[in-house]
Amino acid sequence: GGASLTMLDRKLKLSFRVGDVFPPLGQFLHAKVYAYYYPWKATETSEGTILDYGCQELKLGTDANPKSNSLFLRVPVLVEHLIDKHSPLSDWQTREGFVADSSAEILVIVYGTNQVNQQAERVQRTYRVADGHIKCGHTFKDIVSPPSQSIDGKPKVNYDDFHEMHKSQRSESSKDSAWVYSHEPFMSQDAPFSQGPPAGAAAAVAFAQSQGAMEDEREATLRFKQSLGLGNNPRDFTRLQVRHTRHYSSPSPPSHF
Repeated sequence: GGASLTMLDRKLKLSFRVGDVFPPLGQFLHAKVYAYYYPWKATETSEGTILDYGCQELKLGTDANPKSNSLFLRVPVLVEHLIDKHSPLSDWQTREGFVADSSAEILVIVYGTNQVNQQAERVQRTYRVADGHIKCGHTFKDIVSPPSQSIDGKPKVNYDDFHEMHKSQRSESSKDSAWVYSHEPFMSQDAPFSQGPPAGAAAAVAFAQSQGAMEDEREATLRFKQSLGLGNNPRDFTRLQVRHTRHYSSPSPPSHF
């Protein structure tokens, strides 16, 4: 599991999957998704003040509306961020820029209203570049079957494969960002969550938390950065462990996490 970084419609995009696993009971209504980029690099202002961190919001969209972060979760949807010269992730258009940003995190938050109790709920996940959560050159596996393939005439969702991804096929139109199809510097290890799912969160963000071998992963990243002459300052790596927090109210169905 993780987030996808690949070419879609001839454009470099960062994408992740969001789904409501219990419609119509506890269905998420008026859902909105937000994503924030934390580079975790010290920066200096024009006045000479040193800032330890910065944060920028990423513009998000879906097939239903490429310019809106509103979600209608009848079936799971892919949420996308276009990476171009105007994006905070513009450096990711090159391999060197992506590797140099290995300390970065993408925090994704979904807000919505529970249909049963009319309570506001929130779910969030953090994708860490250094831990291999950004899958270069991968796309999400299709999990939705159209009504025409169902006996009852309703769309079906295979939630068993909700987090599954596969390697994308490189196209000739993606020469500018072809590096994503051959980039494997970060050692990723997908593992189940250490704790069982809490009750209450009715939306799911595609993410599999990496556990174990974290030091090996970062050592591999460090060696790769050194080979590119990008330095080996420990500050280049993630220094803050973000906790996954969820706010929910009872009664509410268990989440897909």
